[in-house]
Amino acid sequence: MGRKIRTNLPTLEKNLNPKWPNKKMVLKKDAVEKARQAFYFNRRHGVRPLPPLRPGDAVVAKLDQDKAWVTPATVSSECVTPRSYILKTPQGVMFRRNRRHLRTDYSAPIDIAPLPQPTETAVAAPIQPTGFSDPETMPLVSAPAETCTPTNSHSPVCTRSGRVCRPVKRLDL
Repeated sequence: MGRKIRTNLPTLEKNLNPKWPNKKMVLKKDAVEKARQAFYFNRRHGVRPLPPLRPGDAVVAKLDQDKAWVTPATVSSECVTPRSYILKTPQGVMFRRNRRHLRTDYSAPIDIAPLPQPTETAVAAPIQPTGFSDPETMPLVSAPAETCTPTNSHSPVCTRSGRVCRPVKRLDL
């Protein structure tokens, strides 16, 4: 029932009965506190939702103890557990990873449909020579000169962050 009573003093039997808290209220308060803690944790740590992955997406996997994103894989399917995916490596090994351990691999070759070949009826515009055959002799395009605005000697000097720099008064002789 509860802890063993270690006193020798007599007491009423009803005082020894445990007083159980209301289970619904405890669960409700627990849910409120969990939501509050999740809100402040997410705000503090910059949590953002990750986009879902589809089967066939190229990804790179990394675990917490790894230093770099080095394990290439493709998403085979979604797992039953939330935010988890079944991956397949190029060696044929299948494993499950959580979404936070996966990053889409943009360096992987993407199958792009080949560009349509121009037909023979299309007339190509003649290329006109510019007079420069060597790229080293190409003229450099000069950037427009920056216009300097005259600085007012009465305006205070400011730092990069916007604070005004004031000279030390003891040096003002």
